[in-house]
Amino acid sequence: MKTLLTITSVGQFTRNTNLNYKYIVVRNSPRAKEAYCLYHNNNYRSSLATDKRWVKDNGFAVTWHESLESATNSASKPYSWDKKTSLVGIFHVS
Repeated sequence: MKTLLTITSVGQFTRNTNLNYKYIVVRNSPRAKEAYCLYHNNNYRSSLATDKRWVKDNGFAVTWHESLESATNSASKPYSWDKKTSLVGIFHVS
């Protein structure tokens, strides 16, 4: 397993994976930010995998992709876990 790292205008994002991700899509997400704030302000530790990922990603919704085409396609559609997101950008994985 390898650790992938991407440094963006809104922070660093990592994933431990065997997949060959080359791009990430980062979105502002009210649901992700709420999960992040609950964890940090109230020490609320959700058992939901999405909440854990959002906390790890500092309150952003991040998806990982193997091609620019896949990342662009994802960025053009609503995020499945929160329809109120706004796109921060597409970033290359280091």
